[in-house]
Amino acid sequence: APSWEWIAVARLLQGFAVFHFPASSAILADSLPPKNRGRGIATMGALMGALALFAPWVDGSALDVYGVNTGMRILYAIMALAYAVGATINLRFIRETREISGGTVSVNNLSDTLGNSYAGIPSILRGFSPALKALSVIIILCFVANGVAGPFWIIYATYHIGLTATQWGLILMVESALKILVAIPAGFMTDRFGRTRFIIGALFVSTIIPLYLFAGSFVHVLLIRCVVGVASAFFGPASAALLADTVPRSTRGRAMAAIGRGTVMIGSASGGIGGPGTGFLITLPLMIATLCGGMLYDWSSASPWIIVLTLTVISLLIAGRYLRDPKRAEV
Repeated sequence: APSWEWIAVARLLQGFAVFHFPASSAILADSLPPKNRGRGIATMGALMGALALFAPWVDGSALDVYGVNTGMRILYAIMALAYAVGATINLRFIRETREISGGTVSVNNLSDTLGNSYAGIPSILRGFSPALKALSVIIILCFVANGVAGPFWIIYATYHIGLTATQWGLILMVESALKILVAIPAGFMTDRFGRTRFIIGALFVSTIIPLYLFAGSFVHVLLIRCVVGVASAFFGPASAALLADTVPRSTRGRAMAAIGRGTVMIGSASGGIGGPGTGFLITLPLMIATLCGGMLYDWSSASPWIIVLTLTVISLLIAGRYLRDPKRAEV
């Protein structure tokens, strides 16, 4: 790019990709039968994670060999090719999972379509069951926790614990590999024994996160991140499957536009604050949390993790009081 304006335009165009998130999330939920939703969601996540496991190493090697300018151009070209292949697969194989009852969207009726969409938000939210409202609040709180503390895991590890960038990268790679290994069995277990108990269990286990403040070595941090990774491997499929079980097929697209797919990487230290897991109800709290996280860290380096513990305890209380598996899962 010859200037930052070109980069801004590119980022704006990239932002239009969010339009497909609710549709792809709804199609995914519609396509999986209730008895297999946990394992299906977990398997998809594990496959994507396995492909991305060595991506940082490949990226770094490309930059070392070709330099920053040429290396980034090569990587962007590969990314564009991957997006093109993905779009071609979608165009060729994806089909609607239900009958379309509405009219078509065109330039002439675009303003009316957008107006009706936003006008229907209150009725959609009022139609949420108590369990779905509870799950929505838990999802929002988990994203807020990631926004508050997520960017500062590596900073704290570097400046307070004394880890090197290589050690931190190794920790994240081991954590990612462990999550991939655990994800599919976790999906099977959520299908077999129910979603709610694993959501509560994962939240309970994640209360160890503030122990990070007492970590003094590479091994301590590795153990904490591995435990958090296992908890996240159970939480994601369980919450996404429960969301799909609770929302009727006819309103899934709109509900998932509001609260996302339900997949949250609890205790995230490397992202986890965007993508199809994020709905419009999450965006504003997440923006505020990210801003406040920086202010809190400047005030006290320990405060983000204290906030995470507080939000986790609140989520646990909400889950224990209101979260329930539906007697009959929505197809």
